Amino acid sequence: MDTLGVVLPLSHQSPLSHPYYAPVLDGIMASAVSLHKDVTIYTGSLWTEDGEGLRRYRDGRTDGLLLVTPLAQPSLVKALLE
Repeated sequence: MDTLGVVLPLSHQSPLSHPYYAPVLDGIMASAVSLHKDVTIYTGSLWTEDGEGLRRYRDGRTDGLLLVTPLAQPSLVKALLE
């Protein structure tokens, strides 16, 4: 599959114009392109520890997830590991 999922928190500002997330995404995308990988971006609207969001993260569309957010929800990481 060769696809990396990038999970971003929900923000009022687009991550593409955000002063922190834009350069982070730019670096992720540049690395992915150089490695011939695809990137799927998930927004904070799916950032839930149960229900639809967690199912989407684990539905097989990506080979792994990169969580780009402060570790404010360690239970999400635990749920993903399970």
